Amino acid sequence: MKNVPGYIIYGNNRNTLPMTHFIRQHRDGSTSRYYTSQNGKDCKWRISPTRWELLDGRTTLAVWELSHPDDEFHARLTIKTPGLPVVTEIVTTLTMNRMAQELRWEQP
Repeated sequence: MKNVPGYIIYGNNRNTLPMTHFIRQHRDGSTSRYYTSQNGKDCKWRISPTRWELLDGRTTLAVWELSHPDDEFHARLTIKTPGLPVVTEIVTTLTMNRMAQELRWEQP
């Protein structure tokens, strides 16, 4: 069986979005991933090995960071005030991109 992305549906909305919509890459070799939010804004996950930062233009919406070995948790997601209205999309896109990375989904 092949690992392939599926679709996302928010709430009772009948519109489906392919998971690949949330993991777009603008340039070959780039670690950043892009998507267009439900409110029409372009967002970018800036990805490094231990820290991911979600940006809406120059505004940081959220930061995901791996913990230190002596911490009681694996990672921490901090959602900034500007990210609160789109918290569902933040968690969705973080999850999709982490899955794509671990399952080695091909980029669209």
